[in-house]
Amino acid sequence: MGWAAAMGRVGSIVGPAAGGILLGLQGRAQGMVLAALIPGALAVVALVVVAPRLRARSKDHTGIAAATDPR
Repeated sequence: MGWAAAMGRVGSIVGPAAGGILLGLQGRAQGMVLAALIPGALAVVALVVVAPRLRARSKDHTGIAAATDPR
């Protein structure tokens, strides 16, 4: 969790700075918005692919209580 928070803070600093540099280099705002959508779209695809596998794994997992039950 700490790494995720740290990466979020780095992104909140680097993102606006990179955007300002790109705008200063005559970049178009529309292109920058579309470029910012790419990581979000990749995250959605990853969730769609990984979520069913995680659900299947959690159904197969019996838990710690079953492993320690002496029966």
